[in-house]
Amino acid sequence: SETQMEEQEVAGDSPVKVKEEVLDEDAVHVEIRRQRFRLFCYEEAEGPREVCNQLWELCHQWLRPETHTKEQILELLILEQFLTVLPPEMQSWIREQGPETCTRAVALAERFLQDAEEPEQKVRRVMALGVGSWIL
Repeated sequence: SETQMEEQEVAGDSPVKVKEEVLDEDAVHVEIRRQRFRLFCYEEAEGPREVCNQLWELCHQWLRPETHTKEQILELLILEQFLTVLPPEMQSWIREQGPETCTRAVALAERFLQDAEEPEQKVRRVMALGVGSWIL
């Protein structure tokens, strides 16, 4: 189809073979399809019916209900929403890592928070040690 050819051009590669698991899919292609759906504008089609038809097609390309289970589709939707509600800096860093599951995104978020807290904790320990050594 025309959209698959566009996807080929954008990705610079042959079409993705859809595998059984969402985890096995090329995350770049999934993200391209998600963005096409989310960034579609009313002005890109002629009239409400065409807008709705285009959104239907773009959503199907992204979520692939003919090959994905309900659980896999929910995983994609929840992952997207999880990333959307994160603070911007954390969201940006996690998106760069390309998580394909909620579990991976949560682990990355926790790592982000740990890495952000570590320097502060180190400073507190050094200060505590420094204060202690002055007293002795």
